[in-house]
Amino acid sequence: HQLVHRKVQAALGFDQARILLSGAAPIAVENLEFFTGLGLLIGEVYGQSEDCGPTAISLPGFIRLGAAGKTLPGMQVRIAEDGEILVQGPNVFLGYRGRPEATAEALQDGWLHSGDLGRIDEDGFIYVTGRKKDLLITSGGKNISPGNIEADLMNLPLVEHAVVIGDSRHFLSALLTLKPDVLQAFAQQHQIPGGPAEWARSSLVQGELQRGIDAVNAKQARVAHVRKFSVLQIHHRQRLPHAHPEDPAQRGAAPVRRRNRGPVPRRHQGLVNQARRALQSQSPTPPTIMGRHSHCPMLMPSDSRPR
Repeated sequence: HQLVHRKVQAALGFDQARILLSGAAPIAVENLEFFTGLGLLIGEVYGQSEDCGPTAISLPGFIRLGAAGKTLPGMQVRIAEDGEILVQGPNVFLGYRGRPEATAEALQDGWLHSGDLGRIDEDGFIYVTGRKKDLLITSGGKNISPGNIEADLMNLPLVEHAVVIGDSRHFLSALLTLKPDVLQAFAQQHQIPGGPAEWARSSLVQGELQRGIDAVNAKQARVAHVRKFSVLQIHHRQRLPHAHPEDPAQRGAAPVRRRNRGPVPRRHQGLVNQARRALQSQSPTPPTIMGRHSHCPMLMPSDSRPR
């Protein structure tokens, strides 16, 4: 096994690497497990510009898959009552240049409010579970962070983008777009006639998606189960509406998997309502396809909290 591992590591360019780290965005546990199986143990780094980079880091001997690591020496991290990760230390910034209100919001009682939700286990490992601003509050008053659910959905072979919705509703739904090449290959393999719209509507594709969603649900508490999904039929070049983040008319899911959540449910409100009605009536009809050290310097406004 070690011989095979060394060959694979060399092919990937990792044979000379002493420490492997992942940062800037979440990485799926399944991906970490894959690389671990190749003898490549990847640690995670967590931080933000407001504390000059890393807050926590995973180093050899202190790696737990799915955790963002342990707090760096000299820093303190605690979890607020609402689940937000709070950071304190000599490397926390002084504030946003020319933005006293934003500074007052970010720095409260000497603690940096990260805007991230998370938890700390009994061994001191930090887990980041989502963004506070993305928190969904169901009609039953349950708080659900959709980020990890969406990440798991986007790890399904057919799914390119996923947005989970459920604010002020009894249950969660998911809006999905599919990978055109994977969808086409699936259709050819199973001899599904027609084009992309017909393929996505087919019982085989719908069944494959449902099985994947069932697997995602099995990892979540019952209140966080996705109970309905709809596939958005969108041209490949368009993806979900995101092409120009500066253009409010085109904001949606970004190609780097950063979702501007607000416009998506509004743009597809009809589909959201249809999914809700279908569930309430227990309709067997598949969803309709639509046409998816010293203090840091002051940060400039353009740098401030692009969450």
